[in-house]
Amino acid sequence: CRAMPVRMFAPQHLAHGTVMRGLSTAACLAVPLVDISGLDGDAAARKACVRSIKHACEGAGFMYPKGRDMDEAAQAEVLGAARAFFALPSASKAEIDNVQSYCFRGYVSQGLENTAGVPDEREQV
Repeated sequence: CRAMPVRMFAPQHLAHGTVMRGLSTAACLAVPLVDISGLDGDAAARKACVRSIKHACEGAGFMYPKGRDMDEAAQAEVLGAARAFFALPSASKAEIDNVQSYCFRGYVSQGLENTAGVPDEREQV
């Protein structure tokens, strides 16, 4: 497992090079490409892969996985985990609130984001 940063565009309201709690905009917007084929390897390969996934999730907040197909059962498991998360009490979800992240990644409750001045009726991670 190797995390490979993939550069994304910066939002118009953030100038390139803006520093957010010690990180540049480009660093906050890099999306790691993580080869997860190591999950099928020996113990050392799995451990290294898990480290890469952890690093991507704690840093960028998400990743582009590659190197492994996902069958329907695994897809159902991921969707089930997402549904379980959003069914948690608000206080539990707030533990990973995006305002606690230097790149504003994490949970956003319903109505806090808006489009053209109108609150969005969704919650998100």
